[in-house]
Amino acid sequence: MIVTMELGIGKDDTRVSAIVEQGIGLGLKPEVRQTKGSRFQVTEVYMLDGSQIRSATVPDHTFQLQGVAQVRRVSPPEVTLSQNGNGSTHALRIGNCLVGEHHPCLLVAGPCTVDRYVERIIGALAKKGIRDFRGGAWKPRSEPGSFPGFGEPAVRWLFDACVKHNARSVWTEVMESEDIEVVREAQKKSKFKGDVVLWVGARTKNLRLLQKLGEQRDCIVMLKNDLHFSGVMDHMRKAGWVLNVTRWDKNGKPHAQKVHAGNHRIILCLRGVEKRDPESPLRFDPNFSSAEILREKGCWAATAMDPSHIAGRLDLIWPVLNEALRHKPHILIVEGGYPNAGFKNKTYPAFKGFCDVKQMVPIEEMGRVIKMVEDYNREMRQIGWIPPEGS
Repeated sequence: MIVTMELGIGKDDTRVSAIVEQGIGLGLKPEVRQTKGSRFQVTEVYMLDGSQIRSATVPDHTFQLQGVAQVRRVSPPEVTLSQNGNGSTHALRIGNCLVGEHHPCLLVAGPCTVDRYVERIIGALAKKGIRDFRGGAWKPRSEPGSFPGFGEPAVRWLFDACVKHNARSVWTEVMESEDIEVVREAQKKSKFKGDVVLWVGARTKNLRLLQKLGEQRDCIVMLKNDLHFSGVMDHMRKAGWVLNVTRWDKNGKPHAQKVHAGNHRIILCLRGVEKRDPESPLRFDPNFSSAEILREKGCWAATAMDPSHIAGRLDLIWPVLNEALRHKPHILIVEGGYPNAGFKNKTYPAFKGFCDVKQMVPIEEMGRVIKMVEDYNREMRQIGWIPPEGS
């Protein structure tokens, strides 16, 4: 990206300094160049890629400040990232684990909706070696009157359970900007020290929420594809709201002190789309093949896959899970953890949860999921797709 100043502005001008400071603040490496002609001098600021961010990921308006005549791109704008702080080009750090291209697939499991049995579920999953747990507190349901989740209490139950069982990360959904603070408060009170992943669901269309998530540098953001997903660019545009945070002044221009790179710790989750054939036994049409397109485009973000929502039924989980693994996911998110017989409950004699019960994997069969992921990682090591264990 090249920022060209108005004619006559020299390299020592405060307006040039403002552009340079803006670039440095975003993590770029600005380089000032000046050309003197017979009548005018032209000053340009070359925004070179930094160690963690490419100039192609920064929107043009970021540098439309006082004294700027033109912002030109050397390469087209992207929603991408060249490399992260540890020098790996496609990796996201979750606790002591690197997730992304050429790293082992991470399994995340837990109940669809958090209820009062969450501690027992997390405990049972932890005994099987799982350390990354999902659970919804707010559920954007498609049918009015459907169970909407317990909200704030459920967030506290989830964090308390994860602290007790030494979780590496907690994954939970947010629907409104206010939900972020609820999660933060629960994390603080529980003294949870691991990573927090906040996800935006397929039914949530809230630009303010995406912008707010862009300001949360100390958490990871997972974006599920929309139900009417029409291609990977839809998904990447959604990520763009999180990647770039801009505040505008009263004149409708980007505020010089309030433009900065957003949250680059993003996961793109493929969870299926509205099915076109009503006779299909699946709940949603799979869109796992989008992982290949993202990979071909050099997308830096980790790709998660959600076989549970696509399958919709336990007996279909296994073929859908196999299909997901064929597309080399970075993360698999599976709903489950209740016992086959359910928990004893006076209201519901065999209680197995409030929603998505049919697609949840019982704790007795979770070992099968774990083995499938372990076998996949072993096979990927054998063919050299991921490095040998311990390397």
